[in-house]
Amino acid sequence: MNMDRKLDFIIGEEKSLADLLNLPEALKLLDGAVSAGASGAEITDYNGLVLAVSGFDAPASVVRTIYLEGEPVGILKVSATDSDSGVDGVADMLHSALNTLINSSMKRMLTSEAHTKIVNSSYQELLEANGMLAESERRYRELAATLEIKVEKRTEELNRAYATLLQKEKLAAIGGLAAGMAHEINNPVGFVISNLNTLSRYAEKLGEMLKFYRVKCEPVMPVDFALEAGAQWDRLKIDYVLSDIDGLMKESLDGAERIQKLVADMRGFSHVDEVGAVLTDINIELEQTLSVLKHETGDDVQIECKLGSLPRVNLNPALLSLAFLQIIQNALQLETPDLKISLKTGLQGDDVFIRIADNGPGIPPEIRDRIFEPFFTTKDVGHGIGMGLTVAQQAVQACGGTVVINCPEEGGTVFTITIPAEGIQQ
Repeated sequence: MNMDRKLDFIIGEEKSLADLLNLPEALKLLDGAVSAGASGAEITDYNGLVLAVSGFDAPASVVRTIYLEGEPVGILKVSATDSDSGVDGVADMLHSALNTLINSSMKRMLTSEAHTKIVNSSYQELLEANGMLAESERRYRELAATLEIKVEKRTEELNRAYATLLQKEKLAAIGGLAAGMAHEINNPVGFVISNLNTLSRYAEKLGEMLKFYRVKCEPVMPVDFALEAGAQWDRLKIDYVLSDIDGLMKESLDGAERIQKLVADMRGFSHVDEVGAVLTDINIELEQTLSVLKHETGDDVQIECKLGSLPRVNLNPALLSLAFLQIIQNALQLETPDLKISLKTGLQGDDVFIRIADNGPGIPPEIRDRIFEPFFTTKDVGHGIGMGLTVAQQAVQACGGTVVINCPEEGGTVFTITIPAEGIQQ
């Protein structure tokens, strides 16, 4: 038999007899046994360790094994000087009382540990639940913050996508308009120019013939008929008509040629026949844009151009022209009397710069950072969606350049577009 045997309870750690024995109660029982006639009584565990003793030391006359739940946990020894003292009965009573005491102690300990374990378990569960709630709250806070960032990022992406779509739609619209104008106007304008040139030559020949008739016929005409013909010549102001025909023809040809140039500028501005990056003369693009916007430039608007000598840059000219259009249109829409728009181009280090300035009221400092923001506008509802300068910025960026604004102290607004002179491949 294993002498180190201990009790293994469902709840708690293993308990020995020393853990279960209530020493004061056990001593009272042992003292009672001595009072009842025993000379001594002793309780030991299975290792021989004395746990409680009463009376004098004498050889044991009665030995009883102490059991708990069918398992031996200790030994009771009762001594007597007289074998007929009835020590067996005392030992039996003492053994029974000790078993009752140990069982009661075990039950109390079991109950206490069960209660403690349940309380601790509930408290631990509460701690775990609280920890889970705290972790859940932390995750929700992170999710909320992340979601807000994602929403802002997604909104920016959608705005950029919309601006790009609007940019493409504007290019397509301008291209379609240019193609339609070229088709609908170029042919009849070509006929008009050709016919005016022909008519000019015919008028010149008719004038020469009239003068020939007058010079040759007047001397041989009857006097009355000659006088009547001279009066009719003067009344119809034939001399003035013949002299004015050249001017009229020249002005008509100039007007037709201007129409033809406008259509060509519109077609060149839209670059309907070009795709992607090509070597581009930026000054020509700027001039074509001004030509396209000629109808928006009233008599009270002054346009000043100082175009420097520039290298041809490899970029998408349609995008650059679109940027010019948006920025200049933005200036033309200013309600400023005696509006002046100044255009300047040149080289700054390895970069080409295009400066577009106006003498308008300028941009308030509190909204300058929002000028290129999609859908931002200071105009009244129905007078713009706030995408013009956004499209201009994205068009310049697509050409590998940058656009910045500056508002001098003296007033007005300056847009400066900077593009690498070497251009980019698109």
